[in-house]
Amino acid sequence: MKRQRTDTFNGNDNKRLLPMIECFSNTQFEDLPNEVIYDIFDYLDFYHVYQSFYNLNTRFQSYFLESNVPRKSNLFLMSKTIFNRYNEDIILSNRQQIHTLRISNYFMFEKKSFSFSYQTSLRTLIIENIKSTDVKVILRQLTSLSNLTSLSISTLNAIRNINSFYAQIFRLSTLKYLKLLVGRKYPKFISPITINKHTSIEYLIFDHGMDLNELIALLSNTPCLRHLSAML
Repeated sequence: MKRQRTDTFNGNDNKRLLPMIECFSNTQFEDLPNEVIYDIFDYLDFYHVYQSFYNLNTRFQSYFLESNVPRKSNLFLMSKTIFNRYNEDIILSNRQQIHTLRISNYFMFEKKSFSFSYQTSLRTLIIENIKSTDVKVILRQLTSLSNLTSLSISTLNAIRNINSFYAQIFRLSTLKYLKLLVGRKYPKFISPITINKHTSIEYLIFDHGMDLNELIALLSNTPCLRHLSAML
């Protein structure tokens, strides 16, 4: 008798659960509220979200074009055609929302197809595998970004004038974090850098080899330094 009552009880439970299961099984991703969708998108790379949802319907297009949600975008190696479309659809339209940008496409700087000067909300910038000839132009553009606090740069080939390169970076007055991996030409030693004021950099990482005298010259301009990593 006890077993029979238990079976009946479980049977009633199952009957109550069936409508709930059917309800969840009929729920589609598009039925979720914007807040939930935004939380999900926050775990994904913005480019992949764009690829998957931009052309799905007008609701998702409005998310990309009208939402004030902060953006994190990873511009990994892609064709020029795909980059130009992404740049036109997303980057230019969301320049006030893009807070983090990671770039692995050296060709995107060719023919001035992309400029950092308009990314006024940018806080973190990671540039990988860039040609050394493009570095000077990029650093000049970064001077107008008053919110930029983190910068990482790695180059494909050697920097010709390493002294000028360091001087340009140290003039970025809002930087707190700097990580560099750049090609070098010998001799490695540089003369002390002359800049108008000390840099605000607190975290400094050199992933390329350098001379001790070079490091000392650079450290003389970093009074706020809290963390240092260097290869000597």
